[in-house]
Amino acid sequence: MAEGLEAPVYAVSPPGDPRLFVIEQPGRIRVIRDGSLVSDPFLDITDRVRYGGERGLLGLAFDPDYRATGRFWVYYTNAAGNTVLEEYRDVDRSDRTNPSSGKFYLEIEQPFSNHNGGQLEFGPDGMLYVGVGGGAGDPDENGQDPATLLGSILRLDVLDRLGPPYEIPADNPFVGDTYRLRSSVALRHRVRVRRLLREDHIVAQPVVLFVVPGIDVLDSLHDDR
Repeated sequence: MAEGLEAPVYAVSPPGDPRLFVIEQPGRIRVIRDGSLVSDPFLDITDRVRYGGERGLLGLAFDPDYRATGRFWVYYTNAAGNTVLEEYRDVDRSDRTNPSSGKFYLEIEQPFSNHNGGQLEFGPDGMLYVGVGGGAGDPDENGQDPATLLGSILRLDVLDRLGPPYEIPADNPFVGDTYRLRSSVALRHRVRVRRLLREDHIVAQPVVLFVVPGIDVLDSLHDDR
């Protein structure tokens, strides 16, 4: 890994792209090209990110067709302490993105400063999966409350639209139920997110996802047991 990074929390490469993109928790995305850290950030949104403890820039996912679209999504803590999902666009596929290109998708009020989730992943079904923590040790039992987005994994359709807002897929559980805010199901079981998103886990029936309420999805991301 290249030197010179500040508080790196996640690294990912777009499909077919040799570069490695690294999240710095204070609010920057850095590029590593051929083993060397590019001097200027790919994206710098430190002016809108609240950083400290488990807060900050937490998630990054690239469009599966990033080479054609230049679209990517980030998940971060804003100045109010809430978590935000936004889309950005790298117009010329360079090592620098205009921070003013951001498009707002979703803001989730967070009752606690830790365990706010943050993992973003596209599944083989083309849907964006968003891990939302329950907060602290989930003393409010948000993971068991279908009227809140806290303590759940959201399944969103963002690829078939020119921009926000996103759509809730028609085959998600509880579609049309106004009491249940969630666009997916969350239950009290430990999971590995990437194993959930393998081809054999995405089926024609409504998707059921399992999380530990209040546990950041990143905590179990690399647990392959």
